[in-house]
Amino acid sequence: MTHEQPDFIEAYNAVRVPDVLHSMDAIDEAVKEASDTFFGDIRDSFDLTDHAAFHLFEIQHRMLVPAYPDGTPASERVLASDDYIRTFRRQGGQAIAAVLYTRTDTNYQDAHFSKYPLLPETEAEIRTFHRLDRIVLGLE
Repeated sequence: MTHEQPDFIEAYNAVRVPDVLHSMDAIDEAVKEASDTFFGDIRDSFDLTDHAAFHLFEIQHRMLVPAYPDGTPASERVLASDDYIRTFRRQGGQAIAAVLYTRTDTNYQDAHFSKYPLLPETEAEIRTFHRLDRIVLGLE
């Protein structure tokens, strides 16, 4: 945690959202690295200690499932999905950024990156953790 950096909102807003990555392989290391870097940049923009960030944020990885029309028997609900989402979020709260992975008809993968505006309660909680960090570090 540094004290000469701009307010975290300014730093968060400055984090660049990567363009869509088109890949031949669902486990492409370049896509994973871009996703990890993007989430790392988001996390770093909040300027929290590792301890505070560990308790405030989480990354969820979920496979998406297809929607079925009402009345579809369970025996016909067997389609698997190749699409999934990886979400950087406030624990138990707001999704802050996400990477949506989709498969194309030609079996390529597209990784779509997004970043969401911070909700007032998320901003307030980050500011509370900044204050706690300052107290722990003896600065306040």
